[in-house]
Amino acid sequence: MGPTSTWSFFRRVITLIEQCSPPSAHSPSEPFNTDGTAFRLTWVPRAANEIPDISDLPPPDYALYLFHTVKFHFGPLFQIVDEPVFLFRLKQFESNSLELVQTHRLWFVEYLLVLAFGEALTSKKGPSPTPAGSGFAARAMALMPDFAQLHDEGLLSIEILALAALYFHSIDMRVSAFQYIGQALRLCIVEGIHREIVEHTLGDEVAHRCKSLWWAVYVLDRRLSALMGAPTSIRDEDVTTSLPSQTDNGPTAAALTMSIKLSRLLVTIATTVYSVDEKLDSSFVKNTKAVIEGLAELTREGDDMMLSHKQNTHPSRMISAINLMYHHCILQATRPLVMCLLKGFLGSTGSEPHQETWVSAPIVALLRTSISSALMTLKVLCASEKQNMLDSFLPFDLEYAFSSASLLCIMQTIVPGSIMDPTWRGMAGLLFDIMIRQGSVAAGLRKSELCYLEQLLAMFRPSGPVREMDGALVCPLAVLSVNDSIPESLDICEGIWDPGFDLESLNPDSDHLLDLALQLGINADSEMIGNM
Repeated sequence: MGPTSTWSFFRRVITLIEQCSPPSAHSPSEPFNTDGTAFRLTWVPRAANEIPDISDLPPPDYALYLFHTVKFHFGPLFQIVDEPVFLFRLKQFESNSLELVQTHRLWFVEYLLVLAFGEALTSKKGPSPTPAGSGFAARAMALMPDFAQLHDEGLLSIEILALAALYFHSIDMRVSAFQYIGQALRLCIVEGIHREIVEHTLGDEVAHRCKSLWWAVYVLDRRLSALMGAPTSIRDEDVTTSLPSQTDNGPTAAALTMSIKLSRLLVTIATTVYSVDEKLDSSFVKNTKAVIEGLAELTREGDDMMLSHKQNTHPSRMISAINLMYHHCILQATRPLVMCLLKGFLGSTGSEPHQETWVSAPIVALLRTSISSALMTLKVLCASEKQNMLDSFLPFDLEYAFSSASLLCIMQTIVPGSIMDPTWRGMAGLLFDIMIRQGSVAAGLRKSELCYLEQLLAMFRPSGPVREMDGALVCPLAVLSVNDSIPESLDICEGIWDPGFDLESLNPDSDHLLDLALQLGINADSEMIGNM
């Protein structure tokens, strides 16, 4: 996987720490939990002329309940499904199921996938090695036509490929997910729905359907590509379809448009902030500045949407999801910096002599923003859990929790006292435990990986206190710790690491981001991080 994936980042961090620690402290088992470790869905393909099995299906009213549950949890991504057509077929299925599954076989595949998602999202069976509803998913995949035949029903084929991709990623089969979303995107291109469709040629309903489906697949492709650390499959210059909010004033269109723009920003981060040689130079600062400016612009654009859809004292799931994507962009943009600091911190434990790491004031501000975003992510997820809106099956909330907790764990070791909220460990542990109890097959693995990271980092302590120099920081080197106390640097941290914006506010602060971008723009060509 590429460098932008959390899995890849974690693996590189663990490898770096293990190289600097005694072999006796290493895990005897593979700590990286590769693709399919959590669960592997298997099925026996059914022949195209074989009548599908319609036994053991839920009653119509419960199936409708699962449908609306999936719609709620998917949010803007539910634009993948053509809701009017799906519900029309569901009504037909009630009256003549055997005939329908033979004449509309692909719809039945989609129906089974919706049931699989619905069962997983509503599961109360507790920890289990098998996801609830996986039997429906296996039946759906067994009926899936060969790729060579899928284009016969273009739009419906795109729908089921995208649903399959999201399902595979939810059960931690990331490679399969990436393959299926790639097929969905390519079929979109074959059908031409990435290009603006003149409404009078196909009709308003078809044109609107093509646009909604394209952008939902686009967002899912961008998000799964970022989770995989893989390049995207289509350039934005080749897309001419107008944004949903340009023709629709509704909240779903607004949320989908914000998701599109944040997904584009994830791609910008992957292609500009991350370098092939993993070195931080002036281009890192310039590119990060551009990303921060982009986030500030999106924050301003999203203010009206967030204010107009805010409900009493609690944000909606839609607003929380957009907010989480926003903070995840900041974490993605600052990971190379965190890795650089970790290398500097651990450098003294290797064979080559090393010096303390000097961090300029603008980079300190960037790190402060990253820590604040990680904390805010955990707070938003905990708030969602209190409202029973935490997604334990879909992959995104788990990804956000794990990436935030990993970053905070590393920063707490490098700069003790840099995290002013001591409750973050409890929040992260609570989120993992809840997801495990709700049947997530991947949450237990992420929790064990985080515990192993903490175990390794616990062997190191800073060789001295963090020092301040005109707003910059001098970070000490690491030494192997044998129950030694950590040098106190809290007084400095209280002044320098004070969050630049209110962590209790769920809305991102565009003024803070613009100020941060301004700091990064001053003397951008000068050294921002180096050795003393």
